[in-house]
Amino acid sequence: MPEWSIRLLGIGGQGIVLSSVILAHAAVLDGLNAVQTQRYGAEVRGGEVYADVKISDGEIYSPSIDEADYMIGFASVSYTHLRAHETSLHLVCRLLLE
Repeated sequence: MPEWSIRLLGIGGQGIVLSSVILAHAAVLDGLNAVQTQRYGAEVRGGEVYADVKISDGEIYSPSIDEADYMIGFASVSYTHLRAHETSLHLVCRLLLE
């Protein structure tokens, strides 16, 4: 299995960080290696949030993601961000609108 890079985007309070932690933990329970990082502003709710997950069956040497293989947007606002950073690799945009 190659290394997969997944970025989850949304607005604070939607569970972006929790979703990324669950995804990474599920990969580890399946016998794979995984790392999870998160970035968010000072706002408690309403600010832009994104979290990255790397999954691989081999060693993961860096938690940073330069170009995500998959992106998942949890709000329509994050869709604009996704389109601005669309890569030539596989792109998954899933909008979970309120």
